[in-house]
Amino acid sequence: MSFHDFHATKKLEETLGKMEAYPADFYKIVSTATTLYDNVTMMKFLEKQSDRHSLVALCMRGTGDHQSRSGGASRKRVHVCGSESG
Repeated sequence: MSFHDFHATKKLEETLGKMEAYPADFYKIVSTATTLYDNVTMMKFLEKQSDRHSLVALCMRGTGDHQSRSGGASRKRVHVCGSESG
């Protein structure tokens, strides 16, 4: 199951809570980073939730590019995070 917010990075916990009503193998949450700290917020959210869910979480740039500036995926305790310069 997938959720995209093309405007901001907000209400991540609430969004995941709503998604949990629909069982899925993976949950994907994509938001738009409007500040550098939005990427940190997303990574902390991913770290906190990764023990409970198979979760993909990442931020897009505010320009509408669908390339992640910072993102990651988790399956149990495995974390993969990266960033792109430029």
